Amino acid sequence: MILTFMGMSGAGKSFWAAKFAAQGFTVVDCDALVAASLQTLIGQIGTSLDEVGQWMGLPDQPGFRQREALYLACETDMLRAVVARALAWAAAQADCVIDTGGSIIYADPTLLQRLRQCSTVIYFRIPDTLHQQMLNAYLAHPRPVIWNGLFEQATNEGRADAFRRSYAQLLRQREQLYEQYSDMTLEYHYYRQSSLSVEQFIQMSRQLL
Repeated sequence: MILTFMGMSGAGKSFWAAKFAAQGFTVVDCDALVAASLQTLIGQIGTSLDEVGQWMGLPDQPGFRQREALYLACETDMLRAVVARALAWAAAQADCVIDTGGSIIYADPTLLQRLRQCSTVIYFRIPDTLHQQMLNAYLAHPRPVIWNGLFEQATNEGRADAFRRSYAQLLRQREQLYEQYSDMTLEYHYYRQSSLSVEQFIQMSRQLL
């Protein structure tokens, strides 16, 4: 069984990937693979999400577009390699979880379709009520976020207002793309249940397919 977890950073993908790993599933940490690729290309930026986020910076900082483009290029190369491995795992009927980064939906659409063909793609949705909290966390401790040209500060618009408006647009765009490339959507109140087990998660996944 091959599962791909998709959604925004902080949604709970890595939490569930760890729970599946404890049950014997092979876990592919896509963020870690991209960070390792960046480390090889440009040197000592660190490999944690916080360190890579500090390197990328915020979208209103100089050089952000260039760093964003490099990150996305590494992510696309990573996805190409992961899809090739997933095809082999599918043929071998292996148990695997692919824990993707939040910006995976900006990679090559052909690769995303191939990923969907060889795995069950599950989207972890975050409710609108948590969007402001997510933005505050991002501004306080930036993580690598692909803005896809959506950040813009209008004339006479304050920085906080620009981020609030642009982040809302980013989330709307991403929600559409996550749903487009996934097989099923899990609601926050469901997958955040403390009593939910890996076995129940798998059973639910099979029922929704």
